[in-house]
Amino acid sequence: MIASVFKKVFTKGRSWLTVGVTALVMLLIVSWVPNFKLVKLILSSSTISFGDKVNVLAKLIGSLGASTTSLLLISTLLIALFFGINVAFLVHFFREKRASDAGRGVGASLGGALSGLLGFGCAACGTVFLGTLFGGAGGFLAVLPLGGVELSFLGVVLLAFSTYFLARKIYRPVVCSVNE
Repeated sequence: MIASVFKKVFTKGRSWLTVGVTALVMLLIVSWVPNFKLVKLILSSSTISFGDKVNVLAKLIGSLGASTTSLLLISTLLIALFFGINVAFLVHFFREKRASDAGRGVGASLGGALSGLLGFGCAACGTVFLGTLFGGAGGFLAVLPLGGVELSFLGVVLLAFSTYFLARKIYRPVVCSVNE
């Protein structure tokens, strides 16, 4: 089932573009939010050329590998990839099926992505998102065996389930078959 859905959804280059753009946006969010003041300074500076702005902001994505553990980097890349696939599946689903039947798929995709984003960061910095939302969350995450990386893994698992459930919805025929 999954293979046939992938084949059906990704026969058009548009779907691959959707995955790439969505994954890139997720990586931009994850790499720019911890450096928000720097990003704001670069974007608002009139002395930095447009090319230099793009160069510095692009290099911030590369800083993900230097500022995180290998485990967290892998989970972050998986979250970006699964989220991109989920968006491509949702776009396909909305085009092919009733939009009203897609509500649960949207919720699962967003839930998985948000839980992955909440866990990004290390316990020392109090996690980028969770620490800013709930003061003291970094202390709680420090006592977890993987120092909070568990939340990123939860995001990967939720997005994997979401991908599976969206694939099932795409795979199902539009018209129900009735046994007579």
